[in-house]
Amino acid sequence: MSINNKKISKKREHKIAKEMGGKAHIASGALWWKKGDASNDFFLIEDKFTTKDKYTLNIKTLKKIEKEAMNCGKIPVS
Repeated sequence: MSINNKKISKKREHKIAKEMGGKAHIASGALWWKKGDASNDFFLIEDKFTTKDKYTLNIKTLKKIEKEAMNCGKIPVS
């Protein structure tokens, strides 16, 4: 991911978190205790971003997000 795409992605994560009444996560969920890109009291949010014409969201990614959300007692959102 290019530096510009990272900036766009971070802005999106913060905007989504604000709109959901939650907080964006540092390191976009790379830390073991704070998965996902953002969360609020009910939802764990994983934002997928690309500048390409399409993005294929596969079942493996959906299951990963679901597992991470279940581990912290939240509903997964992607």
